[in-house]
Amino acid sequence: MRKSILLFIVIATISQCFADVTSDSLLKKVEVREIKLQFYSGDKDCRERFYAQFAMTPFVEQFFDLSTGSWYATRIVYQKEIMRKAREKGFDTTSLARCFGKIPARPMDEIAQIPIAAYCATQDQEKIWVILCVWEYASTLNGKPLTTGHIKGWAFSAKNQKQLCFMSCM
Repeated sequence: MRKSILLFIVIATISQCFADVTSDSLLKKVEVREIKLQFYSGDKDCRERFYAQFAMTPFVEQFFDLSTGSWYATRIVYQKEIMRKAREKGFDTTSLARCFGKIPARPMDEIAQIPIAAYCATQDQEKIWVILCVWEYASTLNGKPLTTGHIKGWAFSAKNQKQLCFMSCM
């Protein structure tokens, strides 16, 4: 009986989190599109070029107030929306899903990472997925969850999901 009540509370809480997240107008603003990309895997300037192209843009900054409270539920909803948009636009969602699988995230992690964009690019005739996430420490201040204020980005080979580049603002 006690386990049933606890399970009901957990399901109700998760359902409410999804309802809160999906009503968020930012969810509609996640991006999936083809881009031009100029960096080379292993290039010592890869991170700097990657950062210059993606970080601290108005697009990214609009996501800097997402709450880290229930961040994992938010991540799932945002990732599903990115996958939906990719499918709708005819992109290879199988490789994109595999690339998402290379970005570590578990509900108990100390870093809240929420995906906001997936970009498809071609470099040296190879398809590449670029995934951007906003992030923050999954913590509270004065009893309130922190909000996102940082950016991370990964570039993966669509063919084998090998990580080609990674950048973070910290």
